Amino acid sequence: MKPRVCVLGNHDYACLKKDFKWFNELAAESLIWTTRVIKRENLEYISKLPLSETLEVEGVRVYVTHGSPVDNLYDYVYQEQGRDWMRFFKITGSDIIILGHTHIPMIIKLKEKYIINPGSVGQPRDGNPAASYCILNINRSVSAELKRVNYDIDKSAEEILDEGLPSFLAERLYTGI
Repeated sequence: MKPRVCVLGNHDYACLKKDFKWFNELAAESLIWTTRVIKRENLEYISKLPLSETLEVEGVRVYVTHGSPVDNLYDYVYQEQGRDWMRFFKITGSDIIILGHTHIPMIIKLKEKYIINPGSVGQPRDGNPAASYCILNINRSVSAELKRVNYDIDKSAEEILDEGLPSFLAERLYTGI
């Protein structure tokens, strides 16, 4: 099943450009591995992904990007930052902004507007190793709820190690950092 909305992330972009200078040594090593093993059709798929996408659901405008409306690939958005959140809504003209990059789940509600980071499935960074996602309900009103689900971390860690990738990449799955 093809996802309804899928946007380009910074690691996707790095694989396309084969430019790893922005990454720490471990991330660069995993990206080099990815460029060696990625299937051509998958590379073609990510090469066509947009940096952002806007859709309308029940009259609600939803903007999706990896980083932020200011920098789609590399901007880290944290809940505790003193950001001008309304600037994001002015830039996008949206009611809901969905982003990622930090891998830290959050929901910021500003009046009737939302900024949502669903977190990460498999690479959380908030100290909780369970996979994180968000249920966004747009009906007569909008609601958003962060959810967690356990997954087979042992299997994922074993596959990382079997590929010869750094052990830290496997170990961090258990701690969620």
